[in-house]
Amino acid sequence: FFFFLLFMASQQVIGIAVIVGVVLLAVCGIIMAILIVLRTKRKQRQEYVRIAIEQSLSRKVDMGPSLAEKREDALMNARFYLRDAPFELVSPLWGIGNSDKKFHFLVKSYTEPGQFILTLQTKGENVKLPLKSLSLRQTIKDLLKELKHPYILPTLEADFLQGQKVVMLTIRPFAERRGSVRDLIYQTKPTKGYGAKYNDQRQPGRPLAKKFVRNFGRQILEALDFLQVLGFPYPDLHCGNVIILDGICRLTDYEKIILGQTAHYATFTKDQTILRDFANVLFEMSCGFEPTKKDIKHPPETCNEQVAEIIHSIYFDDTPPTLDDLIAHPFFNVVPKGLTENAGEDIDMKPEYVEVLQVITGQKSLIKKKRKKRPPPPEPKRKPDPKPVTPSSSAVSSPKVEPISSAPPPPSSLGMPKMNNPPKPPSGAPDRTSLLADIRNSPSKIKLNKVTEIKDSSA
Repeated sequence: FFFFLLFMASQQVIGIAVIVGVVLLAVCGIIMAILIVLRTKRKQRQEYVRIAIEQSLSRKVDMGPSLAEKREDALMNARFYLRDAPFELVSPLWGIGNSDKKFHFLVKSYTEPGQFILTLQTKGENVKLPLKSLSLRQTIKDLLKELKHPYILPTLEADFLQGQKVVMLTIRPFAERRGSVRDLIYQTKPTKGYGAKYNDQRQPGRPLAKKFVRNFGRQILEALDFLQVLGFPYPDLHCGNVIILDGICRLTDYEKIILGQTAHYATFTKDQTILRDFANVLFEMSCGFEPTKKDIKHPPETCNEQVAEIIHSIYFDDTPPTLDDLIAHPFFNVVPKGLTENAGEDIDMKPEYVEVLQVITGQKSLIKKKRKKRPPPPEPKRKPDPKPVTPSSSAVSSPKVEPISSAPPPPSSLGMPKMNNPPKPPSGAPDRTSLLADIRNSPSKIKLNKVTEIKDSSA
């Protein structure tokens, strides 16, 4: 700038030099101001990023392990269990469900054809059973394996993994062709992730035909009736828990009530019941999507009229229909496929099974309350020692008492009975010294009898 002014002065153009100089100064000032602002914003951004990182780290510590860490632990537990089981791990099925407390693995058996699904899940917040009891765990495993019915998905293996956390493992048949009723509604593969199956706007759900709704509805009602007769509660009925295997509907995940996990429709209404869950299943099969409270009040026009009437009666009638009423409804008057007259009658409901079900339904409690320790009894008050009697002045002036002789008086003079002298041991009896010597010198152990009466006073 200085050389520029000298050049302009040499050319005798002082006015132009001043103007150009002022412009250059203004441009420099603007550039400096911009640089200062940018540097200030950069510092603020760095501080913001630092605070955000600290908050995210603290939030991560509060939330516990991440989803990747949970999956890694679940995979390690599955491999550890399968070392001694007649199954082989095929692949993990990450994301097949929408819960971060439940993990699925595809396995195959060494002895049986087909594929099976291994499930690991932890206990929930509403558990009512002391699941760390080994005897109770064995009862639960036997109970789950005992549930055998054409419309109940059988449990081949059930076990609790060792560790501080309560982790339950189950192995059941895998419906690799159809999957669940919800998979059938959305025409998707059961091995896909939850979001890819049900949240894809390009592939919405399609309503099932009326004959499928009638047949599937009757089969679900028969399964609920079987569980109701046993006293086994099943509050987690939805289309994802109805598996289609060999063209027959089978209920699964009935162990969730034992683990105290939250049901799918637990907060749908204030007084949600198993029949209201069934009404939601009917709606989804008939309309192709899960209902909302508004949909229950005002079903779409595509919903079957008979289905809409059944749903309305379950939710809004003063006297809602019972399970037997729904089974006898004309809409479900179909021949249930695969059901026999003696289905489910060969189950041996042992007393310990009944006790577990009573605890689950709140009729009984197995958790023992801690007894309060009783306070120790109060110590008896000690009587104060009698004060020594001090001699009075009259006693001092009394005449002298003759000293008592040191020899004790004869017993007859004290009023006591005369004590006999201790009897002398018999002449032929061994004395104590000889007995001890015999015991010490004896090579074998001498059997000693219990002394009940002592006749030798010298012992």
